[in-house]
Amino acid sequence: MSLLEQYFENKIFLNMKTKLKSGQYSDYYCNFRNLLVCPKLMDDTANLIIETIKNNNIEFDALCGVLTGGVPITAIVANKLGVKQIIVRDKVKEYGMKNEIDGDLEPGSRVLVIEDVVTTGNSVLEVIHKLRKNQLVVSDTIVLMERTSESRKNIESHNVYLNSLMNVKHLEPFINSFKGKIAKIINEKKTALCLSLDIFDNWTRAVELLDEVGPYICMVKTHQDITKGFQPSIIMALAKKHNFLIMEDRKLIDVPKIAIRQLEEIDTWAHCVTVMVNNYKDIKEHYSNPNNIELIGVCEMNTQNSIPLINSTDPLPENLFTIVNQSKYKNHPELFKITPGVVEEEEDVNDTGRYRTIEKAMFFDKNDVVIIGSNILNNQQPIEKTKSCSSLSWYFYNRNNQL
Repeated sequence: MSLLEQYFENKIFLNMKTKLKSGQYSDYYCNFRNLLVCPKLMDDTANLIIETIKNNNIEFDALCGVLTGGVPITAIVANKLGVKQIIVRDKVKEYGMKNEIDGDLEPGSRVLVIEDVVTTGNSVLEVIHKLRKNQLVVSDTIVLMERTSESRKNIESHNVYLNSLMNVKHLEPFINSFKGKIAKIINEKKTALCLSLDIFDNWTRAVELLDEVGPYICMVKTHQDITKGFQPSIIMALAKKHNFLIMEDRKLIDVPKIAIRQLEEIDTWAHCVTVMVNNYKDIKEHYSNPNNIELIGVCEMNTQNSIPLINSTDPLPENLFTIVNQSKYKNHPELFKITPGVVEEEEDVNDTGRYRTIEKAMFFDKNDVVIIGSNILNNQQPIEKTKSCSSLSWYFYNRNNQL
């Protein structure tokens, strides 16, 4: 059983939607305090921290666990390494020694800060501020779970490098959500390829091809409203047969009343549907969603001068976890990112500027699933091309998400 599986088995991670202290929402809950009753798992986690220290050549004179979640695991690591551990109090007591920091260190000593979970990074930064105020040096922190990209940005803006053992990408296959469902399929089938079927004019041939390439894809992108002869029941049967998800690329942008009328039909057969991100909040609030279809926010398309979407500096709507993206949100591991305009190799890229390779889309732009259409469908050997694209997409997905 893997470390992550043990975390879920021992309720370190819980499948539950929850509101966090920061006010943000999450579809899982972290409870690293449960390590206290799992000594073997605590020991394995401490060894993973030590491995991270060695692999990143982190130099320090003492460890400091952030109250309260970071303290127990820090004590185990300090004991294993035979180094000092200090504790920074959240507030100074009015009696006793009245220390802000428990544990004596010489000015200029280097301190490695350890925390269990970071969402905004503020708790870690409070500790770092107090350490520096007492003339101690902090250049690195280690966290067990990096929940959002905001935490990394905040911490590293203070010249402290964030080393995380895990982020939300590692949890996705275990989470009861759309992200969990697609991540599980990707890991089971070893493919992060979505076939764009909506450029096909010949419905019969489209179905035949989908049946042949079904084992090598994790999703299919459809466009029911422009596909002659489209039969949802056939797509649903193939999705069940080959274990892939159906994404209806409707890009809903109308007023909620009209968008909901479309959704009421789409959600009887599709697993997810694209919604222009500007309209996401209104549609989400007004739609009862009886079949739990995932609304995917279109944040960035592969055509220039298209519909204005959203600036990468603008906050995304609450509870938006899955987006269509090019590269704007590549530093947001909490988002599941699907990207269009992709081809397999550099030689397939044309001069329109609309397409990029699987490597560019996944490794450099940090997307999770690549959408490929014409590069496969116009190939003389579409099945072999699908297999090749599928294999390459899995290689980069796995490389991006290795623990």
